[in-house]
Amino acid sequence: MNNFPEIPDENMGGCLGFRFAPYEDVLSFPDATNGVITSPVSFKPGKGFLTGYASPGSLSFDQDQKDTPAGPAYTVLAKAFYPGSSAAAASLFAEMAWHRYILEITDASGKLRLAGTPETPLRFIHRHKTGSLAADRLGYEIEFSTVQAKPCPYYELPGQGSPVL
Repeated sequence: MNNFPEIPDENMGGCLGFRFAPYEDVLSFPDATNGVITSPVSFKPGKGFLTGYASPGSLSFDQDQKDTPAGPAYTVLAKAFYPGSSAAAASLFAEMAWHRYILEITDASGKLRLAGTPETPLRFIHRHKTGSLAADRLGYEIEFSTVQAKPCPYYELPGQGSPVL
């Protein structure tokens, strides 16, 4: 055990973007060392991360540790708002509800985290809302969630900066 780490000069909240992949498309998921994964997730041929979209300022990531009889457990929740209403979005989100996922999320400092594993993948939930006034937001509240035994690791691939999202 050590002292708390020093805090960086800038400590901005929020998230910049996310990518997701159905867990059944994952061939291998690297182990974390000291909370960091430095090898890429390996996918089946032709598969990989898909790019999600969130309205600016709507993407958040929470990880809550709870004590359980089996030890610590981490509830992971990523939430976003997807704007608009279309048959394409409705069809995609209905299909996504049948799968489980791993998630790569980029925070406002450009740091990547991986949420979910092939053993504890994330569930996808969506809610379509029109609101009642013209000024209300029309679109989908979306979320990915799971409970896992370890905290979400940072994802630091050598020679690779943060993805452009």
